[in-house]
Amino acid sequence: PTYDNLFGRIEYNSEMGALSTNFQLIRSGALHRANGGYLVLESEKLLEQPFVYGALKRALKSHEIRIENPMSEMTGMGTITLAPQSIPLNVKVVLIGTRETYYLLQELDHDFEKMFRVVVDFDEDVKREPATIRSYARLMKTLADEEGLAPLNRQAVARLVEHSSRLTEDQELLSAHVGELVDLLCEADYKRIRNRDEIINDQHVEMALQAKERRTSRISSKILD
Repeated sequence: PTYDNLFGRIEYNSEMGALSTNFQLIRSGALHRANGGYLVLESEKLLEQPFVYGALKRALKSHEIRIENPMSEMTGMGTITLAPQSIPLNVKVVLIGTRETYYLLQELDHDFEKMFRVVVDFDEDVKREPATIRSYARLMKTLADEEGLAPLNRQAVARLVEHSSRLTEDQELLSAHVGELVDLLCEADYKRIRNRDEIINDQHVEMALQAKERRTSRISSKILD
């Protein structure tokens, strides 16, 4: 979510060493395309970009989008030769991030709670039930398809479910951390390719888990020593 990608920009043509523009070079941003609907943003990436968070708050407060050059205030030089008319804004913004980011914004920005009033806290684990396990298996199938991996057999799915319970340290729960699952699936598929098998089985998952344990066992080995 850079400033230009979010609020739009004005492009220029170079003619004889001089920059010129016209109304046909006005480009819309994500807020224009999401106007009347929803815009989902990652909070960490939003805060990494300069000027964006403050400009987003101004747009939501004033209910209008303005295409401006944020650097003009810093440099004191206005390079934009066009001033497009502001557009009425009616959008619902959804910020996704960690709890730490939420508490940080809540503490440092007094407008944050007023502008983002609905808070949803997702749990880090789910109950280990037959219906949940079926959904978990479907999730692994979807992730494998998205990553272009080979399909999994029943034993591989069972081993992943067992590993997910070990991550939560509870036999009655399953971990909701999907990122770790994707990494494990990719490494298990690599083991499958090395063994020249057609599908991912529990042995490939076990080999991937053992390889990960070897790579990250330095501290535990020191403690045992």
